[in-house]
Amino acid sequence: MCTYQTERLALRASGKTAEGWTRLTDATVYFDHPVHFPAGHALMIDVLNPERGASARVGLELDADSARALAEAILRRLGSIASAHGLVASPQKTAYVAAKHGLVGLTKAVALETAATGVTCNAICPGWVLTPLVQKQIDALAASHRLPLDEAKAKLLAEKQPSLEFATPEQIGAIAVFLCSPAADQIRGAALSVDGGWTAQ
Repeated sequence: MCTYQTERLALRASGKTAEGWTRLTDATVYFDHPVHFPAGHALMIDVLNPERGASARVGLELDADSARALAEAILRRLGSIASAHGLVASPQKTAYVAAKHGLVGLTKAVALETAATGVTCNAICPGWVLTPLVQKQIDALAASHRLPLDEAKAKLLAEKQPSLEFATPEQIGAIAVFLCSPAADQIRGAALSVDGGWTAQ
């Protein structure tokens, strides 16, 4: 019988499961006999969303060396999700704009403080992404102007995003992966816009 210490933590994350991208809220990290990895013991990482059940689970089984390498790689590649509102402002969003500008500033300061190390720190600044929060804004716009949902979406995009298309979680995730690659070693303190031209205006 094995005994091992289990660490549990809350997350704000998303992951790709067999059903596509999903929000993940909890993680469990422990050392045990792996189910699939060909070793006697492995570090097990389960990331999931309990509200959505087993379909919203991403699992990893790692040997000790791989686990240490993964932890070091994560520490070398610090990143934040800011917003177009970290670069420009909009009315009626004082607190949000202030917070996102602060996050971009923090990113730049950390990048300078770690510039002579292997650590990089950058911010991704999305424009409109079709999240549940944005969907509520579309619903409210449709109701207040008596518009079909498709027309309300188009109206919302037209106000800020010249591409007239939402940025997607997959696009943002791909940029995050790139920022973790050796090709991004000298990208430091950058605020990368994914906003369909919003901040180019």
